[in-house]
Amino acid sequence: MNFQRYQTGAILLEAATRSIPANGAEGVTDQLRLQNPRKTPILIDEIRFNVSPGASTVAVRHVAGDLRVDLRLGRTPLTNGFVPIWNLCLGVNQSFGAGIASVPDQGGDFARAPSLYTWHLPRPLYIPANDHLDVTVQNIAVHFDTSKTCRVVYAGRVIDPKAPVPDVIDVPWATAFVGTANAAGTDATEQTREHHLNNPFKVPLRVQRFIGRISQVNGSRADAASAAAVNAALQYVTIRMVDSQGKVVIRDPTPFSHVFSIKDRAWTVNALLPAHGFYIAYFTEDYSPLAGNALQVYLSMIGHRQVRLKELYLRGT
Repeated sequence: MNFQRYQTGAILLEAATRSIPANGAEGVTDQLRLQNPRKTPILIDEIRFNVSPGASTVAVRHVAGDLRVDLRLGRTPLTNGFVPIWNLCLGVNQSFGAGIASVPDQGGDFARAPSLYTWHLPRPLYIPANDHLDVTVQNIAVHFDTSKTCRVVYAGRVIDPKAPVPDVIDVPWATAFVGTANAAGTDATEQTREHHLNNPFKVPLRVQRFIGRISQVNGSRADAASAAAVNAALQYVTIRMVDSQGKVVIRDPTPFSHVFSIKDRAWTVNALLPAHGFYIAYFTEDYSPLAGNALQVYLSMIGHRQVRLKELYLRGT
């Protein structure tokens, strides 16, 4: 449904979690702060994440790989469990004081600098009057063993309460694979499973893009001396892919840097994945020429599907 004629203005809603301890702890925002105070429907165009590593004094690097979010509208999931923030969003880590062009995935060397990420939704998300989009944040602290806080912002448009209520809405879907941390100086292979890059629904999924990232892992911090190893790994890690019918998606083992744009870490495909379909990705990780921290592959799939409004609050939608 086209709501352009029913838009009455812009709206931005923000809420923050409390400090979330490391090692898998979860935090929630004040959900009422993410509900339209005008008590009318809204369209959410983008979700922004401002991640702060709290009291840490080490340099800030890819803290959005440590923080993962679970998003739900009613009983309807937008994410396949917890998905790393940086696998929802295009581009590199944007830290205060650092130019985007010069900042690799590791982020800038700025102590306690927040990291900013924006998820531009594949389609605007309709939020009914007096409702809100639930968000839960998890801190796994693989890269950065500290407590963290996360500010969540919904940016969108207000809809006239006299606008007709749609029967069907577009709902985003994000699902991700997080690989094993494999040591530099070694070789490894791994692959996704059916539940990683999947469409678990009874309707087709319009796949917008894949986002691929490689991070470095070193206990409680990421070592600045290993930044070059991450850039090199973009060449040493290859990926091939098939769909659930065995059809070729990426025929040959292809370097990461040739599949995912160095500018935004994404491969935009605009493909249709049938109900209950999935993709399988195969990785060959040749880290033998590298030294430094262990390295880890991240791969996500972003898309959207249609859901009947009356089914938003049913289980299994």
